Amino acid sequence: MHPSTPAQIEDHAIQLHREFVEIVRSVTGMNEQFANPLAAAIVQEMRKQWGGNRLGRKDIYIPAPDKSERNAAIRSEFDGTNAAEVCKKHGIGRSRLYEIAGERV
Repeated sequence: MHPSTPAQIEDHAIQLHREFVEIVRSVTGMNEQFANPLAAAIVQEMRKQWGGNRLGRKDIYIPAPDKSERNAAIRSEFDGTNAAEVCKKHGIGRSRLYEIAGERV
């Protein structure tokens, strides 16, 4: 199932995190206190790298990260004259920059 609402996406991310905690614990024997931050880091990076895409034949869905903080930073950094710098820093194209800059919070 491909989550469609923000709540469903976050629920999916939480479930993915729980599954990774169990994988780390079962494979390494690590206790939950140490497996939890490791799993969180893995899920966070997977969301950054592949979020919103389905991977491979098993149809794995990795939720995209919430971009509201990034978008707020872009809006505060963009002054109308520094598009190239802001785009490069955040890895976005010029058209996306203008979409974000025009969004109201």
